[in-house]
This record gives sequence, C-alpha cells and structure tokens, in this order.
Amino acid sequence: MDLIKKQTQLQLSISQHIANAFNLASRRPVMLRKMDPEMIVASHIEISFREQYIGRSDMWILKKSLMGNTVYNGQKISSLGVRGSVKDIYVNGKVQQCGYINEQTKTIFRSETAKYYVFIQMSKEMWEFDEDGEMFFGKCVHGFLPELFKKWKELGTNHVVSIIMFARILYNEQTTEGLEFHKDAYGRLCRDYYRVVVDWETAQDWSQMLIPLKKEFIKFQRDVLQRQDDNGSSFLSGTNSTASEGNVLEAVNLALNPLDKHYIDRDLSRTGLSIVIITPGTGIFEVDRDLCRLTTQRMTDNGIGLDLVCLSKPPLHAAPLFQFVSKEELDKVFEDKKSERFDKSLSGPKSHLDKFLQSFDSSQYAGPEAQALQFMVPKWVEPSYWGKQEPNKFVPRCKMYEVQMMGLFDHQETKMDVPYLNLSKGAMELQQFFEQYDDNVFKFERKTHERKHREEPKLQEIEEQLDDMIPHSYKSSRGYLSRSPGTSYLFEHNSGMKPIRIDDKSPTRGSYSGSERESPNNDSRRGSWQKMAVPTKIMMNTGLVNPWNPEKEMRGESNMYRWDHVFPVHQGSYLMSIYTHWKSLCTPASLPLTTEFFPTQEELMNFYQEYTYTVYPSDESFFQKNQESKRIAHFLEELARQRLNQGFQLIVPPQATAKGPVVPEYQDKDLFYVSLGDHVHRLALDPAGSNIEVKRYIRKIHYDTNPIHYRCHIWPKHQVGYQKSIVEFQYPHLMNYNWNYLDHLISGYQEDLTESLRFWRTRFLLIPLEGTPVTDSSDLDEEEERIAAFKRFLEQFEKTKFLNQEKPTKVIRSIEILYTTLHLSTFVRNEVLRAPTRQVQSVTSLSDKLSKQTSVANITTQMQQSNGVSIADRRWHFKLYEQVFIGEECVDWLIKRFSDIDTREQAVEFGNHLLSNGVFEHANSKHKFLDGFYFYRLRKDLVIEKPKDKSQGTWFYSRKQSKFDIQDDLELASSPKDIKKPVQARTFGATKEIRIDMDPSKKSSRREIAILHYDSTHNPNHCYHFQIHWLVCTARLIEDMLNQWTRVAEKCGLKLVEAPVDQPTANDSDPFRSIISIPLALGPPPIDQALVDEVHPQYYEMELLKHFNFILDVEADEFFPPNGTEYTYTRRPYQFTQFVHRTGVAFIQILPQGKGFLWAKNRILVNADLRNTASITAHQTLPQSIRESFRAFCQDEQKLNDFWSKKQQAMQSLLLL
Repeated sequence: MDLIKKQTQLQLSISQHIANAFNLASRRPVMLRKMDPEMIVASHIEISFREQYIGRSDMWILKKSLMGNTVYNGQKISSLGVRGSVKDIYVNGKVQQCGYINEQTKTIFRSETAKYYVFIQMSKEMWEFDEDGEMFFGKCVHGFLPELFKKWKELGTNHVVSIIMFARILYNEQTTEGLEFHKDAYGRLCRDYYRVVVDWETAQDWSQMLIPLKKEFIKFQRDVLQRQDDNGSSFLSGTNSTASEGNVLEAVNLALNPLDKHYIDRDLSRTGLSIVIITPGTGIFEVDRDLCRLTTQRMTDNGIGLDLVCLSKPPLHAAPLFQFVSKEELDKVFEDKKSERFDKSLSGPKSHLDKFLQSFDSSQYAGPEAQALQFMVPKWVEPSYWGKQEPNKFVPRCKMYEVQMMGLFDHQETKMDVPYLNLSKGAMELQQFFEQYDDNVFKFERKTHERKHREEPKLQEIEEQLDDMIPHSYKSSRGYLSRSPGTSYLFEHNSGMKPIRIDDKSPTRGSYSGSERESPNNDSRRGSWQKMAVPTKIMMNTGLVNPWNPEKEMRGESNMYRWDHVFPVHQGSYLMSIYTHWKSLCTPASLPLTTEFFPTQEELMNFYQEYTYTVYPSDESFFQKNQESKRIAHFLEELARQRLNQGFQLIVPPQATAKGPVVPEYQDKDLFYVSLGDHVHRLALDPAGSNIEVKRYIRKIHYDTNPIHYRCHIWPKHQVGYQKSIVEFQYPHLMNYNWNYLDHLISGYQEDLTESLRFWRTRFLLIPLEGTPVTDSSDLDEEEERIAAFKRFLEQFEKTKFLNQEKPTKVIRSIEILYTTLHLSTFVRNEVLRAPTRQVQSVTSLSDKLSKQTSVANITTQMQQSNGVSIADRRWHFKLYEQVFIGEECVDWLIKRFSDIDTREQAVEFGNHLLSNGVFEHANSKHKFLDGFYFYRLRKDLVIEKPKDKSQGTWFYSRKQSKFDIQDDLELASSPKDIKKPVQARTFGATKEIRIDMDPSKKSSRREIAILHYDSTHNPNHCYHFQIHWLVCTARLIEDMLNQWTRVAEKCGLKLVEAPVDQPTANDSDPFRSIISIPLALGPPPIDQALVDEVHPQYYEMELLKHFNFILDVEADEFFPPNGTEYTYTRRPYQFTQFVHRTGVAFIQILPQGKGFLWAKNRILVNADLRNTASITAHQTLPQSIRESFRAFCQDEQKLNDFWSKKQQAMQSLLLL
C-alpha cells in the first residue's frame, strides 16, 4: 500500500506471450490482487506434447519442476529437453485459465503423436439398419470415422495407425467338413478372420483411407463365407456372429503382442499406445474367463488404454460389460450353501450378495452341465456411444431386428390387428400377476428391503398362470400371436417364413440374437442369458459386479483404479458414458503417475508375500559426484523412477472425501510406495539414513499363468488371401522381473543390461549415399574420400564417450574400426580367424618412453616389437599388400610411446618427418603420412626379418589368390563349405561397446548414460550398424544427439536410418506385419564348378538387388563360421541375408536355393513432417513403387534371362584375366 501511495502511476511489465494469452493490451489499467495459493490449486492439469518420446519418469520430473508455480493455458514448459504445452487446467471441478500446482495436483499427459490400432468389428449387425434407417457400417465410414479424422486434422496430430477389420464366423457340424476351426468359450464352432486395411501408416488427409475401407466392406462377407466344393462350385458356409459373440478380446491380444515389447525398436518421436474398437453392438461381450483375466493383466501391466466406440444406443445396465461362464464358482456356491458356513461367509457389511443368491433355487442347476454366469466391468476400457443421444428421454433398448424389418420382406399391404386383452373379469388379479412377473424379471434392481419379507412366486408358476388366462390365439388378417405349451411367445405370419422367436428369458440382452432360422449351434444360451450365480466366499480382487448396480460392490483391486486420476470429472455416472470421448480418441492419455489404491494391512498379510533387501549407491553409481550430500536422496528417487518406467504408479494418500485406507507413513519425504497390479513396493531410507530398504509385496497367484494358444486367419496388407496363423498370448513377464539386480545395477554394483530388465534399445544404419562426399583433401579417390568421411562421423562417438575421470592429456583413438572390401563373413572366416595371434604388451614405465630425439633405428625396432605397430599382410580389393601398417594405428602408437607427442596433429607432423627421411613410405607411393586407413611400408633395410609360420599364415598363403573383387561384379565365397577350418578355435568380436554421456553439461541430478554398441568392421560400400541401449537416461537427450548425428552423417555422405533390432518376420510378436514373398519367374543359373570357391552362393541374387539400388545390410548366420563371432549384446539369429534400399524404406531378404525374396517395409521409418506434403507422399508411395517395379522384373522371364546371362558373361570374362 505504501508503494501505491508513493507511485500513483505504478506500471507492470509482463512477457508478451502472457499478455497475448490473457488478451491484455498495452498501457491499460488492471487490478492487481494478492491470492492465496490454496484457493487456486489445480486439481488436474493436462499437458500435451508431440514428436517426442517421454518416459514416465521424465513425466514425473517435469511435473515436479512445476510444483510451487502458477501455470496458464497455452504455456510452453520444458525440463531436460522434454517439451510440453499446458492445455486444460481444472480448479474446483471447472476449467480455468490458470492455476497453482502443488503436490496434490494430478498431471494428465496427452500425446498428439501416438500409435493406434483401430479395429472395426464386422459382426452381423454391420449389415443391418439402425432405427434411423442407416446401415451400421455406413454410420462407421460416413459418420464416426470422418468426424474422427476431421478432429485429428484440426488438432494437427500425426498418429501412426493400423486399421483392421475383424469378424467371427460361426458354423454348425454339417458345414465344418474340410475346415479347421476352434470352439469359443460357449462351445460354438467358429473361425476368426482379420483383414489389415491400413498397416502402420501416417497421413495428412486420413479421409482418403475411407475408400479402401468401403471396398473391403463390399468384399468382406464374400471372402470369409464363400467356399468351393470338389467340383469348383462356390457356396456360402457359416454365418457372422453377433457383436456380443465376437472375438473382441482376441483382437485386443493380437494388438498387444507387438505392444508388449514397446521398449524394443523404440520410436523416439512418438509417445502413447492406444487401441480403438468400433462395434455395432452395445458394449456387452461374451468372453472366455481365462482370456479375460490374461487380457486384463496385459492391459494393466503395459499401461495401455482401450477406447470402445459403440454405434448402437447405450444399454440400461453397466457398460462395457464382459460376461463369462464359470462352472467352478457355481460349484462353490452349492457346496457352501449346504454347509453351515454359507450364512456366516456372507455376513457383515460386504455380504450384499446373500439376498441376491437366495433368489435362485440350487435344484435348477443340478447336474454336470450347470454353469454360472458372471459379469465384469473392465476399468481399462473407455466406452463411447456415437450418435445423437438424448439422455433425458427414455428410448427402448430391446432390439428385434427381424420384426422391425418384416416390412422389407413382405409386400402385402395388410394391417396387423392385435385385440386388447379382456380385463373385465379378473382385471386386478391379472394386473397382480403382471406386477409379480416384472418383479421377478427385474428383481436385481429392486431394493433389498422392499422384498425382504415377501415370498415371490417362481417365474415358471407365473408363466403357467398367465398362459391359462391369455387366449392361445388371436388371429388377424396377417398373422396371429400364439403361445405354444412349453415355449416362448411366437409371432407367426402367413408369408411362409419361419416364426420369429421372442424369447422372454432374455430381458437384459443388449441385442437380439436372431430368429429360429438356420443357426450354426442353436441352443438355449444363444437366445437368452443364463441365470446368474455368484460365488459366496468374499475373496479379494474378484472384479465381479452386478451389471444393474455396479457401484454397490465390494472393494476392488488396483487394476480398477489405475486410470482414475486421468479423469478430472467422475466418470461413473450413466450420463458420462453415453457421449463420445473425443479427447481420448484424438489425444490418448498416458497412464497416470499416481493412484490412491493401497491394500489394507489384513490384505497384505493374507494375500501377499513379502520380500526385503537393502541397497546403497557405490562410487560408480549413476549420480553426479559433485552432489555427494544428496546422493542417497537421488538414489531413492532413481529407484522410484525406474519403477515408474516399468508401469508402476506412485501411491498417494486419498483425498479427505474419498473412501479407502490411508497409506501409512506416506507423508514422510524419504518414503515411496508404488504399485502395479499384483505388486506393491515400499522404498524407504533406513533409520540411519545410509541405506535404502526395499520391500516388495507380491500377491499370491492361484490361477494358471500358462500361455493361451489362439488360431486365426489373417490377411496382411499387399498379400493375397487369408493366411492361417497360430499365435501365443502370454502373461506379462513382470512377475519374473529381477528388481534386486536392477537396484544393484543402479547402485553401481552391476554392469550388464540383461534381457529381463526390459531396457530400451534402438538400431541404426549408416547407408552410403550415391555420389562422393565432400572432403578437405583433393588428392583422395572416391573410396578414400568415403572412408575419410566415415572417420569424421566416428568422431561423434569419440565426443560422446563417457569419461569417469578428468579428460586425459593424450588423445588416443578409442573407436577402432577394421576396414575391408570383403563381406563380413568372408573377412571373419578367411582373414581374422586365420591371422596369427598377436600378444600386445602395455607400456607403463617412463624409461620405455621414446622421444623425437630417439634414433631412427631404435624407433623402427620398437615399431616392430610385439607392443609396437601391427605390421602384417593386408588385402584391399584383389591386391595383396605385404608387411604394411595402417596410418591411424601408427598415430596411436606415437602418442602412446613418445613422451613429447600428446596430440594427433603432433603425431602426424612427426610421421611426415619420418616419411620425408625415408623411414617408411605409402604402399602405393601416393600419399604423405595421414591419420587414416592408409597402408605404409618400412624401408626394406629397416625391416627385421622374422621366420614365417605357415600354419599361422593368412588365407592368402593357404589358397590361390582370387582375382575377383566385391567392388566389381563378383562376390568372394563365404559359404559354409568354404576351404579349410580355421587353425585355432577363436572368436571374432563383431561389435564393441562404450558408455556415452548424454548430459555433458551436467544439468541432470544423475549421470545420463547410454551404451553404444557399434560394428568393429566396416565395408565402405555396405551398411554400418550401431545400437543404443539405455536404462538410466532421458530419452529426449538421446533424440537430440541423434538429430545432431543425422546432420553430421549427411555432410559425410551417409544417411542415418532407424531400423528394426531383429530381422523382420511374420511371427507371434507382430502377427499383422506383412512379409511379402516375391518369387522368381526364372531361377538363377548354377555357378560354374570352377568358381564355387570364388563366388558367393547368392551372387546372382545379390547382383539383382544391387541393380535396384539395394545394399547389403546383414548376412545370414549360415555363412559365418559356427561360434566364430560374438556380440556385445544379445542378438537374435538372422535366417536370411538382408539388403536395405538406399532410402531406408524397405528390406529384402534372399531365400535360399533361388526361391526368390521376401519383402518387408521398414515400419519404423514412418515419421513424416506434416508441413511437408511431399515428404508424406514419398513415405507412403515410395515403398510401393519400389516393390512393384522389383516384382515386375522378377516376374518377367525374358528380363531375368538377359540379366542372368549378362552377369554370367561378366563372371567368365573376369576368370580369364
């Protein structure tokens, strides 16, 4: 106030972007008021991000950086390179322009660049008409999908999408002859079909994808129902199942198989995995109990959400609803009912099921065929009902499609007259029976106290008395309503059609199952619900609900609360579920960081096993040494971050108005509780504050966790016809996760990243571009320029190498690469494994050091010692250079041995001094002394003669020198039957590894370290490979580094491309992947017997691929010596030799014995800039155009014959040289 009195014209200065956000004009009066932060605390805040991968631990760090600050709508925020934008801010249940962030604020992260699986259920309802006259498939492709794609475009999203149509076809025993089928959970004979329409693609205008969808709709039923008999005649077999009988959970699990290993081939520009199912049903599905349990576990542990879009009106019960049969639980009901424990087990506040069970007579379920019907509302499914919904208007939900459509099949313009019931006599009695009948049918919605002391008549008795009072037939000009003894009411008409069954035992069914016409497996289950029985013993985490009163249930499990904190408004009401959740469909939310569920102490004692251990960070841990005082606190935080990355959630105390147990001691700052499904971890400092105590609570499992095998038929994109597939659905591997090893790895007592740790990894290719890279030297030929440019790129590896101590004074090359013009298999078999073993001694004594004043004789003598420069016979192309050494290796030796040489520039300068004095010369007398891959030879009089050990000689002394060069038309042999075995049982390290520092400026509280695995050899005309593995690192830092490497690679004449870690195959891990077979119309000619040992067995196929601008990626394992190579990481076998196109968009694998090729698109290379239409078009059309041109050539017998002849003549002409 004093300031205002002194300065009446007080002015405020704010940032321009804040002024724009709040529409504040310059030099306008404003009112400034001090606010209590607690009054504007945001309960939820939504943060959107795009074109980056953000791990869950990074989300937590970003959220912590916002605590204690005020944010506003549209604000740009960042932390350690992670960028986001504030969207909606919820204060007191309403969206506000700004809010204050504290510990209780729930952060919702939404991705605008996610990966989507969109499934369209092609059940029988898709070909039916809704009440508004529109076909359900039309509502999908003309209504919902165009609106969804329009919203994607308005938001500027760039999702990667797969669209798959799926259906279940039912058969009876007469129509299954000659077919392979399986039985569903209800014993029906069926086959499941999946048609991939869009395969992992991105687009600027998604509306163009509706065209292939419409085309596939026209052909879908023909493709799945049409069969041919022995005479070649076509006929239809089977019928489409209803939506409720469909293969929904099976489709979800097929999508989960590739998503299970989302940490492999990690796309660093996308975050979020989502599954969308579009169904014409109402959201109720008949499922298998075991598959339902497995699906729930997989969705929960992977933190993946599912959006269910229903094209029908919402039902009057809880939805979505899974119905399954459990005979085991029913047996428990009757066993306990006969015992004295029956009433006791249901007593107490949680025993609301006793009155429910008393409405059933156990005698009705006697016999071995008795089964209990149970329901579950999956909390990992977000239901949406598309269409115009009127929540305040009641609309009947009973669907009798055949009755509604009778006007389409009957052309007689006659009226149907149904006379009124005669209620003049016994009207009150009849009305009473009607009320009692309704009470019995809808008894689950009645309050318990309303019929607590009232004895209800049995349903069968009511039906019999009603049957006596209502006349058996009321005839009309069109038909009559009849009641046959022992059957349901039928509506029969005179058109000759079979009567339509209106089953009175199915009042709750979401959709009518059909008439009495031909049915594949017509039984009582098809037309009605089975009566429901519920287990009597109150077990923990059953997940079962009463669909008519789902809120009044016992306390659930952690799976039910995983997604609660992603909803700013309570989602349990009926009105919230009848709308379309566009926000979830357009920008999927990541799994919330927090949850309020915590087991009670009684549950922990009775249902969980406890494991305890302690850890302490070592000096080699992942934490900055300049923060020694905070090391324990940062170590505790890192343990929590690693659990967040694996899908755990932080357990926070429930709000004052919420029900549930308060987490004990949670207010302690040195304590974290985290949970995931069946696992609860307690991370806390011990009383002394020097160690971390880890307690793991694991729920006891009493069910079978063996994999489920599933048979289906899949039609991948760009292939012909459905292909049989047997897929395995496995429980998540989290229960076998070695947390003890992980915690000790973080503490610094372990080093290796094992497969069980589920660490992140990516594989990259350096593909040589066409043309010559630009270099500083003008006297280098094209190949030498390529090698020099490649060495410049390797300097990026050197710069990022992690140094655990101060930077050394002597710069010695740590990235050592062997260069060759051979195939790697040939190089390993005939060069490396046959070379003599060289013992290298280290130099530690200062007296062994040399200097520039040392005599030339002493220098050359030291160069030829075992710890000197490697002098050996080396081959480049088809020329052998005897007793030469490599320039860059000599530079390393000079720096290491000379006390007065510290840098590579000084070593090159001294090397040129020696060369000018005639100590050594270039092998071709072409270059001066250079720091690179150049051959040099000592002057003959300075060479120390050594006896040659022929048994240890190289390949060139053990066989006739080949005249064929892989740079020309022929490839050197590397087949398994190639010449002699290596003299010694040795292995060659095909890769090396270093630790790289992703945070050289030390902005993070931890050491941001990743592991780089790189090839130890390089052919300048082949691909070069490296992989990045990380566990304790911010992914955004890796992406920034890769962007920098990409720019450097382009300057070096290389293209940096991300590629799959494993060889692309059609297997369980990705059943929808399209691997296209391309056969050869004319196989290659046999290789001349005189050239078998000189030419690669797949020489002709390789030359054909080179002709189409493909270059070698990886050779098949069969061409390498058995156990001859080893890798610094776990590597899966490569069955076929694989080439990659220079653009990186596709791979081709060579099949053995001239059988042709396999084509696979590089599905990782789908990131296109939406602002560049040409870039998107190229990504979508280039692979297809390359494949079609290559396929056309392979199917042209004349072109192949000319090409084989040309290459065969080239082979013969070179042989004569």
